[in-house]
Amino acid sequence: MRNVSIEGLTKLGGGANGQVYRLNSEQIIKVYDPLTSPPEKIQREKDAARKTFIRGIPSAISFDIVRVGERYGMIYEMLEADTLGAWLSKHPEEIQNSGRKMAKLLKQLHSTVFEPGELPDGREGLRLWADISRRSGYYKDSTLDKLDLLISSIPPRNTFVHGDLHPGNIMVRDGEWLLIDMGDASAGHPVLDLLGCYHIMQIALHRGGAQKYTKMNEADLNVLWGSLIRSYLGTDDEEMIGKAEGVLGFYALIRSMAGVTFSELVPSEDRPSTTATIQEVFLRSYDKYGSEAYSLLQL
Repeated sequence: MRNVSIEGLTKLGGGANGQVYRLNSEQIIKVYDPLTSPPEKIQREKDAARKTFIRGIPSAISFDIVRVGERYGMIYEMLEADTLGAWLSKHPEEIQNSGRKMAKLLKQLHSTVFEPGELPDGREGLRLWADISRRSGYYKDSTLDKLDLLISSIPPRNTFVHGDLHPGNIMVRDGEWLLIDMGDASAGHPVLDLLGCYHIMQIALHRGGAQKYTKMNEADLNVLWGSLIRSYLGTDDEEMIGKAEGVLGFYALIRSMAGVTFSELVPSEDRPSTTATIQEVFLRSYDKYGSEAYSLLQL
C-alpha cells in the first residue's frame, strides 16, 4: 500500500466519513475518518464502487486504497463537476424538479437487485453507527440494546442502497448525475436510504449541516426534501407524509445518537446534555413505533 501526502493539496469538501482533496488534474483522494470508517469499511467501499459501476449505476470510478500518514485514503477519478447542492445554489428554479429526479434515482437504485452476498448487508453500516454510540459511553446499555433490536428488525433485501444519498454526494456533469461516497453502499431495505436522506436533509441542517454537507440553505433544502419524499411515496397527502417523516426521524436517530458524540457541529461541552435529550427522544419513539416501524412506510 503506497503512501500519499495531502500536504499542500486543495480540500474540496468532506463530511462525517472523511475529507476529499484534489490529488492532481485527473484524480481526487478521499481521506477517511478512522472513527467512522475502519479499514474493512474502506475495502467494502472500493468493492461496492466497482460492482455498482459495472451494474450501470452512475458513479465515480475508484482506483486504489492508500495510506495517508496514520489514516487511509482512496483514489477516485477527478470529476469536473459541481455537487448537486452547489449546482442548485446557482439554479434554484430547478429545486422542485431535482427533488423528483432524486426520487426517481432512488427508485432505480431500490429496484436494482444483486445476488445474495454480492454486497454487504446494509444493516451492518447501521451497526457501525450503533457501535460508535456504545463506545462513546453516553448511553445506557438498555437503550443500546433497543437500538440493536431496531436495526435487526429491518427486513433484509438484495436491492441496492447507497446509504448516504444527499445533494452533497451527487455530482452534476453536463446534465448527468453521478454518485460519490459509496462507503455505505450495500444491499438492503429502502428505509436504509431514506433515513440517511432525512438525517442530512432534515435533522443535521438545524446545526449548520445544510451548508456544510450540501452547500444549500435550509429553506431550499426543505423544498428539495418535500419534493423528494412526495415523489418517492407518490402522494401529496399531508397526513401520510407526516407519518412517513415520523418513522424516518425515528430511524435517523440511529445515526444521530452516534453523530452527536463526535461531530464538530456539536460543541464538546454540549454533548452530555445533547445525548441525554436524544436518548429520551429515542426511547419515546421506540415506545411509539417499536420494531415494526418499517411496515408503516409500506415499502
